[in-house]
Parts: sequence; C-alpha cells; structure tokens
Amino acid sequence: MKKYLMTGIAALALSAGFTSCSHDIEPMTQEEINQIEAQKIVQTYEQAFIKTFGQPAANQNWGFGAANTRGVDADGNHWAASDYGKWKVPPVLKPEQIAAVVEYFQTVQNPRYQDPQWTNYFIQQVYKGGDSPREGYSPEKYTAANGSTKIVGSDHMDHLAAIDPDAEGGEFVDHNNNFNHGDCGAYGNVLAYEEGKPHSANDTQYQYSDKINLMVNSTTKSFGYYNSNSSVRRTEYTGLVSYQTIIDELGEAKAGCLRDGWNRSFMGFDFEM
Repeated sequence: MKKYLMTGIAALALSAGFTSCSHDIEPMTQEEINQIEAQKIVQTYEQAFIKTFGQPAANQNWGFGAANTRGVDADGNHWAASDYGKWKVPPVLKPEQIAAVVEYFQTVQNPRYQDPQWTNYFIQQVYKGGDSPREGYSPEKYTAANGSTKIVGSDHMDHLAAIDPDAEGGEFVDHNNNFNHGDCGAYGNVLAYEEGKPHSANDTQYQYSDKINLMVNSTTKSFGYYNSNSSVRRTEYTGLVSYQTIIDELGEAKAGCLRDGWNRSFMGFDFEM
C-alpha cells in the first residue's frame, strides 16, 4: 500500500556549511584531497565485501583510519570553534518556518528534486510525522499487513542515506545513523557561530540545543531512508526544493519567513508500507 505523495511524514533542512560564502565552492587542501582518495579505497573495498559476504557491522571501519573524516560529524560543540573556524552553524528553525515547510510538503504532491550540489552541509530536523495528522490529509498511521497492527509510518524510517548513484567506482552511500524513527537526534551543546568571533567549545554562553548534524565530503544528489519494517532503502519518495520554491508556491504571507539569509534547501520524505 502506497501513501499519497507528499504528506510530510518527515522533513529536513539542509544548509551549506562554509563561512566563506553561501555556496560550497571553497577549494580543498591537499590533505582533504588525500582523505577523499583514501575514502575511495575504503568504498571500493566495502562494496566488494558486501557483494561477497553481505552487509558488515555498522561500526566497521576496515582499518583505514585516514578516511574516517568523511560522513556525519555529530560533535556539535566544535563546529564553530576556533580550531574548526570554517563552519557557519545555522540557528534553530523558528515555528513559523517549520509551519511553512510542513504546509508545503503536505499540500504539494510529487515536489521536484532540486540538487544544491553541496558536499559539506548541515542537516536539521523540521518535522516528524505522527498519528494525529491534519484533517483532509492522508494518514500518518497505518494498518500493517496482518490487518490489525497499527504503525506510525515515521517510526520505521531509519538511517538517512545521502547517495550518489553515479560516483566513480560505484554507488556512494553515506549512512546518517543520527536519523532514526523519522527524527534527527538532538545535540545539546551546539556551538553557535558568530561572525568574526571564533570561540572554543568551553564558551558555554554560545551553546544551544538543536536536532542537527554536519555532513562532510558527502553528497546531495539523492537521499533515502531505510524502512525498518522491510529492510528496504527508499529513495523514490523524496522531494528537495529551495526555500524560494516554497515561497513561490505558498506566497510571502506564509513562507516569506524562509528568506532569512541562510539559503536553505528543504527535504520532504514520504513513507511506503
């Protein structure tokens, strides 16, 4: 049984992470280039292992230490510290911004996928579907195949995956293990960036809590989630649009609040039983 598309069973915000500009075009250092090349080796090895032996343990690192710089960086109390410096951490989304994004994904069916082409970016939680949907919209709670068990769709959306299907050497997949049950895990000590004032993780006056994490040397070409009810990755029910697209669709009165200088893209997921 397929859900109607789209109803905002889960929604996330993506923001470019560099302080230099709003687009992810900062040149890489030789060290970063070496790390990416090392990751290609890991990826090729991992793909060969999976093909022969099946899926490895989630914490498998293959012994290639230098390549572990790619992927999810959940250490939120260092993102804007003086030893990192280049990350500009977006603030917590305001209630009116969340409302606009949810309205868009609950009313626009089959939204476009507009790839911002970022490799370094923040992911923030916007919305997790529940069992009390708005009147007139398709349900967020379903009857399982046995005809009696009730399930909340978003509770079965695990391991957000950032995917480049055309990567050299085969499909590139970043599993974001901080995204489970349709929800991004909260980090209680995010260090806020303040222009021109780098500070350390000990500056507690700049810390706040948010459901957010950083993706490093990743991709925005495609996203999906793993259905814990069937162990299947779903990428076909995903929309990714710019903040301006939502404003154009809903109008300034409802969505003008998204124009706050952060150049976000917003992603909505649907669920399939």
